[in-house]
Amino acid sequence: MKKIFFFITATSFGVIAAAQQGLTKISVQQSTHLPLGSVRASVDKPTFRGFIADYSYFLTNQFSIGLTGGYNDLYTKKDRKTYVFDDVDVSAVKSYSIQTIPMMLKGSYNQIKEGSLFQHYVGIAAGASLINYQEWYGTLVDEKSGLRFSVMPEIGTRIAFNKYSLAGADLSLRYHYTAFKYNDVNNLQTVSLNLGIFFFNRN
Repeated sequence: MKKIFFFITATSFGVIAAAQQGLTKISVQQSTHLPLGSVRASVDKPTFRGFIADYSYFLTNQFSIGLTGGYNDLYTKKDRKTYVFDDVDVSAVKSYSIQTIPMMLKGSYNQIKEGSLFQHYVGIAAGASLINYQEWYGTLVDEKSGLRFSVMPEIGTRIAFNKYSLAGADLSLRYHYTAFKYNDVNNLQTVSLNLGIFFFNRN
């Protein structure tokens, strides 16, 4: 019965549905990050300085496992202001740069709808992120780097170019949490909107 169901599903969707089981998928997306929580005290505006890349292997037609990684730079520059350090006044242009490089394992559940080019999915990734925090006062810098635990749930949809295509557009919304605490940052949290392309690869 299971084999019959799979045959009907593959016939209905063409190659794009059959491309799931036992095959691999690569996705590359540009990321726009919105700071959340305590991060907004340092960087309060969205940043477009990011990308994310996924590699997935489909164990079944619905479940996939893989790797995800990328880069993001939360950056802002503030107006010149006078700051006091140990009774010394310093007039400087202050800027922040919080760079994140995630390296995580990922699992996803993929939904296929008959007769639709849209493939919805939900997933979660966990692993570590390399953080480089820099707080600049003119040419003076306060910085801290380290590898920290990260987790990233997501929802998204893949839109095939046509029902026979192995490629298409990939759109996702992700929540990023990293256990990083320094100065005003009490855990690093952002939400990202990601848009890019995907393609399946036959083994």
